[in-house]
Amino acid sequence: MCRKLGKYRFPSGIRQCQRKNFNCTCDDDQIVPIETAGKQAAAGIADNDFVIIEGGSHGLNVTHAEHLNEILTRFLTNK
Repeated sequence: MCRKLGKYRFPSGIRQCQRKNFNCTCDDDQIVPIETAGKQAAAGIADNDFVIIEGGSHGLNVTHAEHLNEILTRFLTNK
């Protein structure tokens, strides 16, 4: 599966997104590597908050829950 994801390219329609986006990824995800999804989304969506959680893996919502919640709260409250 990783090989297929490694070659994945976001659809060109991603550039038409007109709402602010939250794009959070981690630098140690072995399932969906940062190059495959996070960086492509960040480059393709004009208005986005792109956050990289260092040391996080695919289950960062469990392993880094407190940090992720802080980041989400800042994004949702515009702080």
